[in-house]
Amino acid sequence: MEQVVVDYERCRRLGQFLDSLNFRLPEEELEPEDIPAPDARMFYFALVAICHQTSPIGKPRLEGTVDGKFYYGYEYLYERWMVAAKADLCILGREWLRTAQAGDVITILHDRERGSTISDPDGRAELLRDIGRKMLLDGVRHVDEYYEKSGGWLRDHDGRPGLETLFSRFEAYGKDPVKKKLTFFFILMKRYGYWEYRDSENLGAPVDYHEMRLHLRLGTANVLDQQLLAKINSGQVLTSAEDVTIRQAIYDAIFEISRSSGRIPADLHNLFWHMSRNCCRRDETHCTSCSKHGSLPVRYVALLTEQKCIFADNCRSASLPHAEKIKEPLVDTELY
Repeated sequence: MEQVVVDYERCRRLGQFLDSLNFRLPEEELEPEDIPAPDARMFYFALVAICHQTSPIGKPRLEGTVDGKFYYGYEYLYERWMVAAKADLCILGREWLRTAQAGDVITILHDRERGSTISDPDGRAELLRDIGRKMLLDGVRHVDEYYEKSGGWLRDHDGRPGLETLFSRFEAYGKDPVKKKLTFFFILMKRYGYWEYRDSENLGAPVDYHEMRLHLRLGTANVLDQQLLAKINSGQVLTSAEDVTIRQAIYDAIFEISRSSGRIPADLHNLFWHMSRNCCRRDETHCTSCSKHGSLPVRYVALLTEQKCIFADNCRSASLPHAEKIKEPLVDTELY
């Protein structure tokens, strides 16, 4: 018996509902400023590589203040790394990446008041060094050269390696079967107009724990294995194989939703991710009464006209008390 399955009928209905919604295409709130576009592409190449577990199990979350404003998670990682890049663009180059150390990661992400809250700086530095070493072996100085080799294809085409194949050699981008970091990086390159893809329909969703929580509650993917379900609901840490099984089902479900929504998976991801952070949180849900947290971009606030989660009428869990909703799967990983 399969452990986790896609509910194709629920995906179809949700896709039809999303097709009727009038919302803008996603934009990145953290658009790079004050560094040239070629440097911005290298900035994201390194940043996404180490963007995982910013709220690790049993440890402080990554957080701090930049220019008087408080950030946490990916936003803090972005802001602090950007400050360092503006001060010294050399940290975006192949040679710096090839020799990056844990101390460099700690120093860049250090907060004056909170100190260092970054987990696994050694592991993150090794991911950066792996990028630098393999770029050197490939005779490549800039990430754009991989795009040029691909001819703009995500998947292999006419004997030419696609971007997915070219990036699979990097530990940060090729280790995850569900391609979270890989798709996230490709989405950023597309959204800023840096790269265009000839097969953008193959650009999937970078599924992380926010989307796992949302889709398991929606019922677009269902855990059939009762032992696995019990592990999730009791807060046990999942194995890597269990985590991949769940995320793969959700990755497939988003592709299925895409087919009837008129939007590619990468664009749906942005809506799902932000709505799960705002309306389907680990600590509260807004099924029938919606509070607008600062995590929700303005373009999605307009969708909350009925003061409830926009997915409430298409959600298997909406009528359940919060305590009975499926819990957030816990996993200790460097994949996302």
